Amino acid sequence: MKKRIFWALIVAGLASWSFAGHRYKATTTAWEEGARKKQVSEVEAWVEGLNAKIVYRRVDGGAPMVEEGAYLITTDGGRTVYLINPKDKTYMEYDVNQLIGAAGAIMQSMKGVVSMTFTDPRVKILEQGDGGVMFDMKTERTKVQTTYGMDTKVLGMRRYSDIEMIQEIWAAGELGDMALGLWLRKEPPRTGDEGLDKIIEADIKKIKGFPLKSKTQTVIKQYNKKRTKIRKQTTTYANMEVTEWSREPVPTPKIPPDYEQIMMPGGDEEGNPFKGLFKRKND
Repeated sequence: MKKRIFWALIVAGLASWSFAGHRYKATTTAWEEGARKKQVSEVEAWVEGLNAKIVYRRVDGGAPMVEEGAYLITTDGGRTVYLINPKDKTYMEYDVNQLIGAAGAIMQSMKGVVSMTFTDPRVKILEQGDGGVMFDMKTERTKVQTTYGMDTKVLGMRRYSDIEMIQEIWAAGELGDMALGLWLRKEPPRTGDEGLDKIIEADIKKIKGFPLKSKTQTVIKQYNKKRTKIRKQTTTYANMEVTEWSREPVPTPKIPPDYEQIMMPGGDEEGNPFKGLFKRKND
């Protein structure tokens, strides 16, 4: 009888571990080469299966487009995402790509003023192998190079640029909760060009699991009109690292019943798609 109780407790313990959710903290640091100051932001997340809640905390100039204390929730693995703002008691359905990288949103808002054409996109896996153990999970380290050209027209003025992005990703393949992808994303921010984004996404999908650490270096070379000389070269960096990880039950995230729904802003005459991000419809 005692043996049965003992094994029942063991099985119950394993079951509670297997079906418990994840809690983690992740820090993102972004800076431009030569800059004195870096932007640092932190998220704390609770994820289980298709459910996730991610809270933002600004550390040092980070997450400039998001209110302090705002958070994301999803109950369908990230297909539908809501941005909740406790300060104004508002919520809205949100495009995660605008949070992580606003290039696509800005391009859409400035159609007719700015046009961009992407050329010769290439994605190449440079290295792939053992990434070591993080939080008792085996990881695979992958180094990816993405390059493409960009032809930009601004009010009739033309500019040519070459973009090279090098990503190093340490991904834990044993993680299967879909909602982890709401923040622990492998693909870079959307460019706004459907064809280019599909090419990048297809290759990045070859990396299994979710990243616990990533390093990204982006080099942009701007050329003169004849494309014979580099006028300007900019190098930026963005590093993300999970600093804490634990297993614990996660309650189903819900929108507070007294919060007001607002619409995603579509931009204004100044071409700023984030103006009035948390403004109520009747303000």
